Parts: sequence; C-alpha cells; structure tokens
Amino acid sequence: MALNTTRERLLDKQRKAAEATQKAAEETKTSQDAANALLTSIKTAVEALDNSVAGNETQVDIVASLPAGTNIIGSILALSQALPAGTNAIGKLAANSGVDIGDVDVTSIVPGTGSTNLGKAEDAAHSSGDVGVMPLAVRNDAIATLGGSDGDYAPLQVDATGALYTNNQFGTFGSILVTGTTAVTCAIADRVFVAIYMLTDTVFNSASGGLVAETEQLYLDDTGAGTSIDANGGAAIDSITFPAGMTLYGRYDGFTLASGSVIAYVG
Repeated sequence: MALNTTRERLLDKQRKAAEATQKAAEETKTSQDAANALLTSIKTAVEALDNSVAGNETQVDIVASLPAGTNIIGSILALSQALPAGTNAIGKLAANSGVDIGDVDVTSIVPGTGSTNLGKAEDAAHSSGDVGVMPLAVRNDAIATLGGSDGDYAPLQVDATGALYTNNQFGTFGSILVTGTTAVTCAIADRVFVAIYMLTDTVFNSASGGLVAETEQLYLDDTGAGTSIDANGGAAIDSITFPAGMTLYGRYDGFTLASGSVIAYVG
C-alpha cells in the first residue's frame, strides 16, 4: 500500500511537471508570435521609408492643405550647403489676399511694349488707345529756374496759355554775312536759314532762287504766294525792297541778293 502511494506521488509530480512544461511552451509560442508580428510591422515601416528615399534625398508628400492663418509654419535656421545652380523653381506663391509674405526685393523689371504696356519700342508706330506715362509740365507765368544748380533734374515749364517754353537761339548753328549777288545755300545737314537780318535796304533777285522757302506756299518766296495760309491774299517777293533793320523770319534753303547786304542765321 505504501509503495502504491509513493508511486502515485511520483506520477503526480511528473504530470504536474509536464503540465508546467506545456504551459511554458505555450507562453513562449505566444511571445514568439507577438515578436514576429512586431518584426513584420517594423519591416513594413522600414520598406515604406526606403520607398521615400531617392538617392540621398527623402521625398515628402503633403496630403492635406495647410490651414489658413498668419502663423509661421517653421524657420530655416541654416543651409548645410549652397542651393544647386539651375532654373528649377523652389516653390510657387499662389494668390492669397491679405497675407503678408514679407519684404520682396525686385532686382529688375522688363516692361512690355504692347498697346497696354507702359513701355514702347523705339520707332514703333502710334496706335489710338495706346497707354503710357504722361510727362507733366509746370505752369510758370514768369519763367524761372526750378533746378537748384547746373546738372539737376527739372520739369518742363509752360506759360499761362499752356505753351511750352523753348529757347530759340538764332545763330547757334551758324550765321553768314552776305554782301554780294552770288547764290547762297545752307549746306549744314538738316538745317535751314531761320532769320535774315537786313543790314541795308535789300532786294532779293526776282528770278528763281531769289528767296527759296523750305515750304514754298508757307513762307515768303520768289514764286510762292503763301496759298497755304490764304488762297488769294498773298504775293511773291518780286523785287520788293526790304528796309534796313528789318528781320525776315521763316525757313529758307537759300537766297540770292539783287542788292543790299544781310546776315543770315542758321537754325
């Protein structure tokens, strides 16, 4: 009887030991399964990171719009290396009324030259409706300098009627004293005689070439009668005597004296 009891005790210990071993094995399997699941999750995450890397750069996709407001998203403290040369754009500013993007330095402006641009191309033809910048002038009934010193910028000036002040300096481009009856022609490029002062009583030759106006019917002429001014009231000079001290103004290509003496001014 005692032997049986001892045997049963041994069998019971063996059974309990087997149950404990089985339980431990089951717990170890559960832990192993959990570890395998964690390793699988880590593997998936690493593969996702690897897919976002191109060379030595990481690609980031923004999948949602940035919230509206004026908060600072972030600051760039320093660049470890210079930006690469090229023409690629770093980013694009979209229309966002009321948002202050900070100070912007404009280093150059190339204006267009179309009809609605402020700029216009040299020698381009004018078209009705073209836009541009109008130069302003200052009304100054008593003409006086508006610049502080020589070399300063100054505005154009007009008189009480709106006429632009100009400075007509006869003789600036030359003058000639004529006392003989040889034909005189202004040979200075793009210039004509603009005034002829009579030193003595003077008569121009009545033949062709006596007094040659740049525009025959607009100024006194040896054949033109001023029909551009009045169709019937004018007359050619035709041997008329111009008294000493008189100045004849106009635009003349040349003249020939029959008698007298003059000073002719180029302009």
